[in-house]
Amino acid sequence: MHQRYYPCLIAFNKQDQYEKEDKKVIIEKIRQQVKPIIDPNNVTSINSTSIKIKNLQYNSDGSSEKWIEKQPPNIISLVSRLKIFETDNKQQLLLARNWRKAIEIKQQTKTISNVVKYNKAMPIIKKYELIAATVISINPISSVDFLATAAINTQMIIDLSNIYKQGFTFSQGKIAAIAIGKIIVQLGIAELSIHTISNLLKSNMITYILGSLSQGVSVAYLTHIVGLSLIEYFQEQSDSDINSSEIDVTKFSQIINKIFTKTQQRDLLNTFVKQTSSKISATT
Repeated sequence: MHQRYYPCLIAFNKQDQYEKEDKKVIIEKIRQQVKPIIDPNNVTSINSTSIKIKNLQYNSDGSSEKWIEKQPPNIISLVSRLKIFETDNKQQLLLARNWRKAIEIKQQTKTISNVVKYNKAMPIIKKYELIAATVISINPISSVDFLATAAINTQMIIDLSNIYKQGFTFSQGKIAAIAIGKIIVQLGIAELSIHTISNLLKSNMITYILGSLSQGVSVAYLTHIVGLSLIEYFQEQSDSDINSSEIDVTKFSQIINKIFTKTQQRDLLNTFVKQTSSKISATT
């Protein structure tokens, strides 16, 4: 890190692994490489661990003795340099510490803010899940493309964008809805969702007889996936201080693919299907 923000020391460790001449060359090379940003005096050599040295001694009677000598770690040069370093850089070290604290507080604030936004966003998604499911259950449609379109409510996009300070207009929301609809069809998410939900409902013959219920749950599930993906997408945009009125197709495709995979877990899917089926039955 640049010294302007973080005063730095470099410790060249494991000296025992190099020949004496090689050590000199390496340490000098390091000093030259970092010279533009780090004082060469702040580059030092150490051995942070103890070294085992094998010794062999021949005696006058022709016998020999072998033993291992253990040398303690050698960090004297580093400790000495640290003392000088601390004295010379008190102000910079204080600024660096305060800067790190500020970054940490900012991150904590962002985390809390994201939780608050998420808690605001989820009821909105749930509302549009039920709206889409109820409409499709009453008026079933056969086309996967139309079902995908029904799952993406322009107003939901606008509402979620407002929570994350992206502020989509109705026109922008409509364009985004069309783009997202194409994404979930092209990725096969719409068709896979319908197939998965249908198979789950087959386990209950009473509900399966109601074919429209299968479509209703499927469209609610698609709305759920799109909503969660929008939360993550808008959150990333907000965290990066990006304010764009257009959906980045590549980025959103990656996010929705990830969200879809997560929500395919059997337990989560079963719970969603049961809860949504009950809600649809209660409103139709």
